[in-house]
This record gives sequence, C-alpha cells and structure tokens, in this order.
Amino acid sequence: MQRPTKNFSRSWRSGVTLMLLSASIFFMAGCDKQSNRFQMTIDRVDELNGMILKGISISGTVETGCIANDDAFVVTRNGKEIHQNTVRVLNVKDLQDPDNFNGEVYIGDYVTLYIPDGKKQDIQSGDILSSNTISCDKAAARK
Repeated sequence: MQRPTKNFSRSWRSGVTLMLLSASIFFMAGCDKQSNRFQMTIDRVDELNGMILKGISISGTVETGCIANDDAFVVTRNGKEIHQNTVRVLNVKDLQDPDNFNGEVYIGDYVTLYIPDGKKQDIQSGDILSSNTISCDKAAARK
C-alpha cells in the first residue's frame, strides 16, 4: 500500500480550511440577521381620544436594532403574541433635527408609536414590541 503523498495532505488541509471558512461565514451571516432584530420594552401606554388620533400610544426605549414607519411589528406578553400592526412613529424624544426626520428610530431612542383603534387594556407596560421587518438605513444610524 502506498503512503499518501504531500499533495493529498495539502488538499486535505485546504478542504478543512475551506470548511472552516464556510462555517465562519455562515455563522457571521446568522449573527448579522439577529442583530437586525428590533426590540423595545413598552413602559407607557396612553389612550388617545382626539378628533384626529383615536387609539393608543405606546412608548419605550429602543433596546436593539432599528425600525421605520410602515415596518410590521408584534407585541408579546409572556412569550405569547397579543398584537400585530405596522409602525407609526408619533414622537422621538430629544430628536436632533425634527425637520429632517425620516421615520426611522434607533438604539437608545425613546419613542412613542401610534396604534389606531387600539384599546388601552390591550397592551400593558412590560410587554415587548419586536420586529424582524427592518427597512431602515443602518448606514444612516444616528449616534
């Protein structure tokens, strides 16, 4: 029986290196998708009974990711989905340039969102708002 040649040894090492590189790229791509996930814990719910805005507003600080007007979101309580809707940003606390607001909110922003026709008892402080539908421009994220 012949011993493996150096070429076999090199191609075996190249194959292992290629597999490790592929696994690393796959892992990094999965991590990047997870980092895009938006999450905010709701800390305030207010009822809106105005002539124009009827429903509820929900407020909290963005914990992860970014989200923009018209992105889909879900609200969960104790791991169970209790509400679905699309984003309508009412207010961003301490917004630096309100005249150029593009409807996107980022980590650290304290935001108020509008839920038309929502009822105050539907959503509570401590509920989690999250989204995997991210359309905001991450390159333009405010510091």
